[in-house]
Amino acid sequence: MAGYGTALDADFFAGSVSFFHDLVGRLCADATAAMTHDQLEELIEVRGRELLRLLLQDHLDLRAVREEQSLAAAKRADRRADRSAARVMVDAGGVAHRVIETGHERCLASVVGPVTVRRAAFRAGGTANLYPADARLNLSTGRHSHGLRKRAVVEAVRGSFDDAVAAIRRCCGNVVAKRQVERLVIAAARDVEAFYEARVPLPCTAATLLVISCDGKGVPMRPEALRPATARAAAVKGGNTYRTRLAGGEKSGRKRMATVAAVYDAEPAVRRPHDVITLSGSGTAMKNGPGPNWRTAWSLHTPGDPAAERWVAIQLLAILFGRLEETLTELRRQARAAELTAEQRKGIETCTKYLMAKRGYLGYAEALAAGWPIATGVVEGACRHLVADRLNITGARWGLDGAEAVLKLRAVISNGHLEPYWTFHLQQEHHRVHQARYQDGYQLTA
Repeated sequence: MAGYGTALDADFFAGSVSFFHDLVGRLCADATAAMTHDQLEELIEVRGRELLRLLLQDHLDLRAVREEQSLAAAKRADRRADRSAARVMVDAGGVAHRVIETGHERCLASVVGPVTVRRAAFRAGGTANLYPADARLNLSTGRHSHGLRKRAVVEAVRGSFDDAVAAIRRCCGNVVAKRQVERLVIAAARDVEAFYEARVPLPCTAATLLVISCDGKGVPMRPEALRPATARAAAVKGGNTYRTRLAGGEKSGRKRMATVAAVYDAEPAVRRPHDVITLSGSGTAMKNGPGPNWRTAWSLHTPGDPAAERWVAIQLLAILFGRLEETLTELRRQARAAELTAEQRKGIETCTKYLMAKRGYLGYAEALAAGWPIATGVVEGACRHLVADRLNITGARWGLDGAEAVLKLRAVISNGHLEPYWTFHLQQEHHRVHQARYQDGYQLTA
């Protein structure tokens, strides 16, 4: 069973206890009894946050005093043993830090407000101080606590940075600004790749499919974050025809493609083409079919003709059955029979070129017979959810580091891995910020 502190330790919390009793007295007052419940909530939220901040500050002060007492006791023991050297910390470069100074302070912006951390410094000439107390607390290099950094990640990846700052200030006070949130998010994403490389995949049977699907989604970027070819094309083109919208065929020249990969397990499910699409016009392929097929249909049918839907279904069924060459031949025959104009033939020409270019990827008959998935809905949904819902917010323009960090963290959260990732990230931070500075490392203690 864990022991409790002494009465002397409790004295360090006298300020917090006094504040708590003052809050209790205020809740017992007649004026408070006349408050509505929303007024009570606001009172408890604001004063309660201050109480938590005082408790955190008092605890940090207690740890500082305990560290000073421990160092003083060690110094007295060394003197009694007639040892000339007191406590020594050796840094990663082999330099011994023999001079100890207490009372060094640093600010810490926490989820309950700003506090001050006081600790002892182990000093040596010509090199940076060592702070063992910082390692025990696993403090970050900046002034923002890891709890506040996590809050910034959660808020920033689901909405704009302005909204993230507003949300943090509502629950934590005025402890962070927009530019700081942007930097915190970038720093928080640095261990995502290492986290997934260290994960052990769950076992599965040999029959289970490993499905990999890739797609891309354009992200509006700041000029310096564009790929060189895009930046050159935008500079050569100059301004667009219209000031408020793009003309037909124009590109904005301000986007960079984000590549999204969806990797998942799937059990084989043997299907027939008619399980995917029917002549009645229902099915996934009809709802999300390739655009070229529909453009071809409108080249051969009048606008709004219900027969166009059945025509598209017939063409798609033929492709699913593996009859691509017959489909291309039939398209050309129908185009000649309809005696279309050059403008009307554009849709059919586009479709035939598209199918011929993709013919190596259209083995749908074999895929359906083997039970493999053929739809792209998973990765298309991932592009919409991971990329478009956040990075394509109206008016947003991204730098490369910020966009990459937000996408990685959105993927972590969507996978349900935020908590294990954050534990891993804090372990890596402790190693980078603290253990790497000591010759023998400095293990994180509970």
